[in-house]
Amino acid sequence: MYNFMSKNQFVINLQLVLLSFVLVFFLSGCNNGDDEGEPTEEEEFSNPCNLPECYVETTTTASSLSPTAIVVTNSYTVINGRKRLTSTSQQASIGNVVTTIEYNAEGKSIGTKTKVNGTQTNSSVTEYSNNNRTVTTTSYDASNASTGYAVSQLDENMRVVRVDAYSPEGELQLYTVRSNFVGSEGDFPQLVQNFNASDDTIIQANAHTYKDCQIIKTIITDDSGTVIGETNNTIDERGLLRTSVSTLISFGLSIDSTTEYAYDCD
Repeated sequence: MYNFMSKNQFVINLQLVLLSFVLVFFLSGCNNGDDEGEPTEEEEFSNPCNLPECYVETTTTASSLSPTAIVVTNSYTVINGRKRLTSTSQQASIGNVVTTIEYNAEGKSIGTKTKVNGTQTNSSVTEYSNNNRTVTTTSYDASNASTGYAVSQLDENMRVVRVDAYSPEGELQLYTVRSNFVGSEGDFPQLVQNFNASDDTIIQANAHTYKDCQIIKTIITDDSGTVIGETNNTIDERGLLRTSVSTLISFGLSIDSTTEYAYDCD
């Protein structure tokens, strides 16, 4: 997963580790303030902004790169008394892509498997240590060979504060630092920075602005501080994320996209 040719591709891959946390803990319940990491039982049901207990059923994304919209459908299962995201599916240009998320009896995510047209293309295994404050996710290709691993460190409030990305040989290649959290409850970093491990130089930074526990704006800058992307979110009167409008500049090309969210409580 981490043996890519360019650092920009590597950053995207490292962000997928964080995204996997978001998928499991944001999409699995909008009232869950902890969208990344493995919260304790008490923290897991924390709802600092009193958001409704709604679950994202579908996202529909229209992009300037694609003539057709991409629809992602989420499925859930109740595990250990709580609704958990167990699969996502979409019809992509390469075929039907389905990712399943596996859990243990306690409801902790322990791995994923992705299949394209029924054939497994990659997978991951997640392990916990240090009282669940260290989370190690190892990725595998279709032949079950390791493609790298990431180690996430959580603070005393069970928020992900750093993710280290390693090659299959154990060489630290990139790391992400999440900081400047809003409040003591929930997991709301205002700054997420990606660094090159060889010289500690910054590669990319995401600056988040929140309102009532929801991100309403994200500004993305590159290693020189130049803005290369922006996302603006629309939140409805109940506090639910409804639309995300994004612009990303890559290799001189401006890519625009709009994502709409539908919930089981609609």
